[in-house]
Amino acid sequence: MLNKWATMISPSYFVSASHLAPESGNQLTFHLDNSSTGATYVGTVDGTWSYQGNVDGLPSDLYVGRLTTPIPAAVGVAMYPILDLPNPLTDYHNAELWVYGFRNYPNDVVGRNLVNNPSGYADVELAYTNTAHTAATAILIYNYDVGPVYPSVGAAEAKVQEGDSGAPLFISVGSQLAVVGTHFAINGNLEYDTFVPYYTSQILAAIQASNRPEPVMVIVPEPGALLLLLLGGGYWGTRRRFHRRGVDRGLG
Repeated sequence: MLNKWATMISPSYFVSASHLAPESGNQLTFHLDNSSTGATYVGTVDGTWSYQGNVDGLPSDLYVGRLTTPIPAAVGVAMYPILDLPNPLTDYHNAELWVYGFRNYPNDVVGRNLVNNPSGYADVELAYTNTAHTAATAILIYNYDVGPVYPSVGAAEAKVQEGDSGAPLFISVGSQLAVVGTHFAINGNLEYDTFVPYYTSQILAAIQASNRPEPVMVIVPEPGALLLLLLGGGYWGTRRRFHRRGVDRGLG
């Protein structure tokens, strides 16, 4: 059985991968000290509400789910903001990534990578996810560098693997980790993550239209700095044009 991942963006709501999303009644275990043998908190997936993101009306791999009960702040489960920069084709370039996944189950691990891709690949693209072009996902692309051809972060460089679908991808903003992706697919040494910031306005609108609205943290740029906002109402992001390509292999 493949494990399913969830990254909390508010006390009740989480992001994951549509193709391997937590299901109604699933128990989500949060390791409070990041140890598989330490203290945990268990939440139950609410089967009465979910949201699947879309790209121009086509279903995508961005999944938003909900717990039956909000996680109390005193428990200490981390909630992560979304890093939403205005120019995705350039603003994430050379950013250092924190890549979450399994090493050997049940041990999870955080590695690193960079947004710095081979010629012919943009940092962020819209990808059709089937040959019929009836599904598409906004993807952030990064490369596992096994040699000196492209910049790397050295021995800590990470590559996702089967079983990592839906696990989070972060960028550090000061001392705050902000979510930018959920693992989606691989193609050789290229890694494709669902690009969560593309869906920021969709996520906020869906949560605020639910019967249990909650604010969601979003980091946006201000002159000379990045500003962390707690958004519970409307949000307007700028839509960009992206090149479309097909994705070759899923993670499972």
